[in-house]
Amino acid sequence: MRIAPISNYRYSNNNTVPRKRDYSYSSKPKADCTFTARPINYNYLYRKSLALHNAYILRTNPLQVEQYFARMGIPAKFDEGTEYGRKFVAYGVFNAFEIFRQLHFKPPVSIKLIDFRKFNDPTILDATGIATPAQFAVPQNKIYPPRSVFFNSFAMNKPYFINGQWKPYCWENFFEIMEYARANNLISTEHFLSPFVHEFAHTLHYDKIYSKFGSPFPHPEYAYNPKTNDLLAKLNLNLSGNNPYVSHFITKNITDNISQYGTTNLFETFAEGFTKDILNNINLFTLRLERYPFDGTNNNQTIREILYETFEGLVGDGTGQI
Repeated sequence: MRIAPISNYRYSNNNTVPRKRDYSYSSKPKADCTFTARPINYNYLYRKSLALHNAYILRTNPLQVEQYFARMGIPAKFDEGTEYGRKFVAYGVFNAFEIFRQLHFKPPVSIKLIDFRKFNDPTILDATGIATPAQFAVPQNKIYPPRSVFFNSFAMNKPYFINGQWKPYCWENFFEIMEYARANNLISTEHFLSPFVHEFAHTLHYDKIYSKFGSPFPHPEYAYNPKTNDLLAKLNLNLSGNNPYVSHFITKNITDNISQYGTTNLFETFAEGFTKDILNNINLFTLRLERYPFDGTNNNQTIREILYETFEGLVGDGTGQI
């Protein structure tokens, strides 16, 4: 059974995740894509593509996707929630991973679909996904490493009022929910791959911070530097309050050019901006990059500088935008 549509891009698949590469977001990697403009009829093509992807979702075998990630050395589990939800998340994660492979970016180290009620944390109960900056404990005392990602099985659905009726927030309604959220500027793109690319972006960001400044906790892959906690605290500050590093002008620029959710904190600013850049430059039918996403044409100069400085951890240094 075919897992998902796979394009013939130039990447050597030897069943390993590339480790010895330059994963810097700030420098232009050798990406397996070309340089052209976003299609003018994007919205029309996107809606046309949804029927195709829904058919692929229905044909996806989550166990096969788990086995694929196992060959890559990444534990993945899609065994909770509804059958459609398991297929949807497996399909979304697989395609987000393949986009990261095109760019030679580090993927998450672990992936799991889980009922978020198990975390006993009301602040993330309704979240679509989370990425962990440090070790994360889940039920049965299982410890997941830093840069793991979790997606919500939505066993407990919050209602969304869409087109005059209440609908549960679940994977079965996700195409429509994403379009509604983008129409109200809640998120940076309506594409259904958004939550998967978004959480992958967080893990890429954590890796960059820890590689550059050191990890705030002992970790075999990074130097140990507890002072990195100060930087993480700066990146976690809400932008809508009196943030000493981000002006009201910049916050409005982020709202207008990225999304409202991007003003939650600078971690979300980067993840939302990164997701927008990626998904505005993929082929809507193959779900692979066909244009280089970071050539500077997708955002105004201020937004480009904010995303760069956030990714590089240049917050409160007295230079730049933040």
